[in-house]
Order: sequence, then C-alpha cells, then structure tokens
Amino acid sequence: MRIAILSDIHANLRAWNAVLADIASTKADRLLCLGDIVGYGPSPVEVLESAYRHVHGFVLGNHDAVVAGKMSPDVFNDRARRLILWTRDRIGPRGVKFLGQLPLVLNGNGMRCAHANFVRPSAFDYILEPEDADASWHATSEPLLFVGHTHVPQLFVIGSSGTPHRLDPQDFQMEPGKRYIVNVGAVGLPRDADGRACYVLYDDVARTVCFRRVPFDMDAFRDDVARAGLDPADVPLLAADPRRHLASLREEPDFAPPRRVEDEARNVVAEQAVETSLRRKAARWRTAAIGAAIAATILAAGAVAIFLSRDEPHPLDLPSDLTPRKLAYAATFSNVLPPLPAGLDRDGGMGDWGVRLDDSRHQSLQTFAGPGPGGEERPMLRIENDGRLSLRIESPDFLVPESGPPPLAIGAFARQGEGFSGSYLLILELRDDHGKLFKELRVGFNQMQGKKAEWFRAQQSWAKSKTLPRKTASLRFVFDGDFSGTLDLCDPALELR
Repeated sequence: MRIAILSDIHANLRAWNAVLADIASTKADRLLCLGDIVGYGPSPVEVLESAYRHVHGFVLGNHDAVVAGKMSPDVFNDRARRLILWTRDRIGPRGVKFLGQLPLVLNGNGMRCAHANFVRPSAFDYILEPEDADASWHATSEPLLFVGHTHVPQLFVIGSSGTPHRLDPQDFQMEPGKRYIVNVGAVGLPRDADGRACYVLYDDVARTVCFRRVPFDMDAFRDDVARAGLDPADVPLLAADPRRHLASLREEPDFAPPRRVEDEARNVVAEQAVETSLRRKAARWRTAAIGAAIAATILAAGAVAIFLSRDEPHPLDLPSDLTPRKLAYAATFSNVLPPLPAGLDRDGGMGDWGVRLDDSRHQSLQTFAGPGPGGEERPMLRIENDGRLSLRIESPDFLVPESGPPPLAIGAFARQGEGFSGSYLLILELRDDHGKLFKELRVGFNQMQGKKAEWFRAQQSWAKSKTLPRKTASLRFVFDGDFSGTLDLCDPALELR
C-alpha cells in the first residue's frame, strides 16, 4: 500500500489543491494528515471541507486544538493568536466538533503518526535535535515515526550504535535494525529555503519513504489573503515567496497599448439635460414595466424552486473518500468489494464505503453480525428510515485494465423489517477515463411484499460484451433505496473473473 502523509496545510487552499493533484497522480492508496489543517491561512472552511472529503486519517494539531477549544490561544504569539481567533469565528459548530474529535496519535503496521513529539503528544513539543528524536524513540516501539509541526522536512535515524543522527530530507529504504523519524514538512506554510509544499509517500511493502515537493500559485494565495481582509504582515508565507530572490534584469516596462484620441468614441451626444432624457412616450414606459414585472416573477419563482429543492448539509451528506483501486483477478469468481465494517466510525461513516442520506435526523445505520441467508453468522447493515426517505451506499471505484472490462457479476441480499414500504435496487455504474458516469446497469431484488424476515436476493452477471463498453475505465457498486421502515443488507458483491 502506498500512503501519502502530509501535515500543516494551514488553510492554504492553493497549496492544498496542488498537493492533492500531485497525490492523485501518484495513485496513492491512502492519505493521512498530521494536523494543523487550519491556522495562518485565509481559507479555513474550504480547506477543512476538502480535507474531510479526501483524507482517510487525521491527527490533532496545536492550531486545530485551539480552534476546537482544546487549548488556550494564550500559548501562541500575538500574530498566530490573531489568526487563530479569526479562524475560530469562521468555522461552524460542525467543523469545531470534527476538529475536537481528532486523535493525538495514529498507529498501525509498524508506523506511528503524531503532530509533534511522541513523549507527550498533547504538549506539541518540537523534534528539532537528535536528543528530541531519542526521547520520542524511547516513548514508542514502532520502527517508523512520522511527524510535522516544525514546517521543515527532516530525517532522524538511529541504529545499532544507539546514537541518533539528523539527516537532510532524502528518499530512503528502511534497513533492518534501524529506526526512523520522518518530518514530512508542511503543505501550506513551508519554512525551509525551498518554499514549495512538501509531503511524503510511504510504501509499506517496499519499505520506502520518498519526499515530494510541489509548487503552487503564490499570487493566487496572495489574492486570497487580500479577499479575506487579513493583514499581509500576519501571514508569514507571503514573506517567504520563493521568487523573492529573483532580481529584476530590466526596468519595469509598460506594455499596455497607448491611448490615442482617434480611438475614442466619435459622433456621440456629449451632454444632455435630465428633462430631455425623460421625454419618452408613456406607453413605452408601461410596456417596459410590465415586461420587467413578468421577468421578475419568473426569476423569483425559479429561485424559490431551487431553494426548496436543494439538499440541506448534514454530517453524512458527502460520501467518504472513494479511492480507485485496480481490479483483482482470480481463476474463480472473487469479490473485490470491501467487507461491511464491524461498526460505524465516529462520524457515522463506513470506512471505505460511501454513505449518502436524505435526512440524518430521521435515518440511522447500524452494523452488526447475525445469521445470514444460509444461517451462517456474517456482517450486515441495518438501515432505519422514519418516513419515506432515500439513501445511497457506494463502493470505491475499481479501475478496469486497458484490455477492457472482464466478465463480472454483482449481487446482494436484503431483508425487510416490520413497517417496511418502498423500493431498493443495486446499480453498477460505468465511468470513463475522466471519471464521468456514462451508463448505469440496474438490478432489482426479488421482493415479496408482506413477507418479513425473509432474505431477498439481487444478482446479475455480464459477459465481456457490448453491455460493458470498451470505454469503461472504472466500476462502482451502488445500493440505492427509497423506503420507510427497516431494511437489513448482507453480502454485497462485485465479483470479477
């Protein structure tokens, strides 16, 4: 698995979008953020919303902690405190709640991540010297540690000698008997001499770490600061523009075309009295007024219709990040869908599965294990709708090889509970190489209205034929429902051969 690990976005939307595009080009499987999503920069809401959609795992940074009310702003200097308070006034309660729920540490598969020092992660102490690195190694057992916070990419290594060493950032492959601390640098506020956004790619199979540097639009960032009404002196990145060392070779030119008298408007009325301009036929004014009133009525009706039809945002309004993956092949049918999770995450999500609800106040999801269609214990999802509401559950996108889509089948089981009414079906979405949906293949369940506690099955297979066009670049499995009452879902499958 290839994991993109970054830190310190600091509400810099230009740098974040540039890094996000670079991560997409590397086809990383996962994306982790080591804190300080906000602070210093002019676009806290936009960055937070985008990071929530795309990042698989977060840790809490010190700026995030202050915005969430987990730390006092008095720990910051005057400039940072002004920007933190400005940021806090612009993030809504849901954003504050999200930041406040972030953990201090992420761990797994021989690695551990924090915003700063591992000795006391809640203190956010810096790792600047080999002695700081040594203390963090003593506080952990994993061979590979990732941090941010300093805004400077660095590498610390310790081996059999027991002496920690600080190295310049460089790509490396882990060696047996050695431990590493990798400072991934900063996306939104780099403080080294480079000035470009920085992050790393970690391959947990090859055991390699590679540093990536990404340029971003500094002029657009400067415009964002101006539009936000921030004092440029309070935004340290503006003084760190990497182009500041480029000296002017020539005097500043004026390449605008010259203004000539002959280019001005000719044969026009130079001046007119107000009374003259008001001499119009009354009928002409009445006609214009009636036309304007009709147009205003149409526009108002359209605006009301748009307003009434819009979706209200809620925590599950956006699906979780759906990372494209390559198709898995086997001699027999193989289900490539991620399994249903053992439980919902703290934001009500389902891990690799995306969830879109009509109204989270009147809908709930519950994962549990119970007897399936054959009586065996298996994971399943219970959906409860209080009223006729729709929902959508979708898988990650699975990339199709250049030879075209293989033979495949989709299927699932559903069981209706008491008080159920409505409909549901499976959808196989076909997308082109730009990610654009161009075809839906719909599969219904063999529903038996009135029979409760009985499993209904939906299944359909397709050979490699015109049904699956060659331009199909990716596939997505979707469960779509519009019903009231309770429904259990079991054994979703996208089987490839």
